[in-house]
Amino acid sequence: MRYFTTRNRAILREMIVTDFKIRYQGSVLGYLWSLLKPLFMFAIIYVVFTFVFGLGKGVPLPPTMSNFEDMVATIEQMPHEELLVECKFAITKEFDPCEYFDKKVWFRAIADVLKINKMVALAVDYKTGKILEDSQQLALVAATVFAHFPQVQAVRCEFWWLKDDAKSEDVFYRKDMPDMWRALWPRIQALEQAHETMTFPPKPGYLCRKWCPVVSCPHHGK
Repeated sequence: MRYFTTRNRAILREMIVTDFKIRYQGSVLGYLWSLLKPLFMFAIIYVVFTFVFGLGKGVPLPPTMSNFEDMVATIEQMPHEELLVECKFAITKEFDPCEYFDKKVWFRAIADVLKINKMVALAVDYKTGKILEDSQQLALVAATVFAHFPQVQAVRCEFWWLKDDAKSEDVFYRKDMPDMWRALWPRIQALEQAHETMTFPPKPGYLCRKWCPVVSCPHHGK
């Protein structure tokens, strides 16, 4: 059955135009206001936190966050040629670098802080939950860094457990990436097979008790 017929497309267009007109009817700036509003909100927040609460560069963190001062100082004191924050990296299935929302994207990773110093790099991921060791996730972050920075030969990846004031870390080398992917490939193939056939066997995990939305699963709530 075809839903996007010429008639249905015309109806949908009229609905969108009508909704647009109703939403901005009586507004002097109209659509322009929807673009300016986030900028005004950012300006207000910036003024409040910078000039009212006194938060900014060189200003100590509030007492409740003072334990993070040493963490920040550690990053600042490390030598680097390039410092990036909220880094979003992606690669294709051929392990080539690509944009985060590229049509050919196959894997994505995010690093809260990335420092590049010649042939070595540091990637930090802030964690607010309980400590769960996962060297595989760290290795995948390292793989995306290697793809986007060809000069880098070694990456130290760290989880910073903010609630526990602790770290988990591992060091990865470019020369070891083929072995990492080879060990991970059976798991990747299993995920691809599940996605293609839409077959996802129930598997118990720590998210089942409170966070899993699939109420039909036999492990839900247990």
